[in-house]
Amino acid sequence: MRPLIYLTCFLLCSIGLFAQDDLAAKKQKQYEENIVKEEINGIYIPYNIEDAMTQLNLIANEDSRAKLFGIYEDLVVERLNKGLGRWMMVNWSFFEGSRLSHHLRQMGVSIPEDMAEFLIRTYYRELNDIDTDIKSRAKAIYEKRKKEQEERNKRKKVQIIPN
Repeated sequence: MRPLIYLTCFLLCSIGLFAQDDLAAKKQKQYEENIVKEEINGIYIPYNIEDAMTQLNLIANEDSRAKLFGIYEDLVVERLNKGLGRWMMVNWSFFEGSRLSHHLRQMGVSIPEDMAEFLIRTYYRELNDIDTDIKSRAKAIYEKRKKEQEERNKRKKVQIIPN
């Protein structure tokens, strides 16, 4: 009876692993298709940061842009993150992949929330004629996430407890 239980457990676990591999392969295929598309779900996808800034200028009217002057950068990011940031993550396909998200990933900005915040900060800085400092900000985000991952890996290490 025990061998049958072991065999059943093995088969069920194996099926789960194959399903996970299949899902990962489908996601990767979708990502590869998305990163070359000019449009996803009828929405134009910017190809780089400069193009994203152009698109944000087209989206935001003059009154909206005027409200971004004379306010602290962190406050603007906080206020716009839930609205504009969420809009960018969904419509510019940061989770599933797009040519813009791929561009940002190549710079070291790989988490969708970081991508949105990065673009909002860049837009704010451009509107307020402040150095966008794109490369060093992207590097700082990459280093921050790398350090966080290293900390998580340290906490995950298995502790062997003697009998």
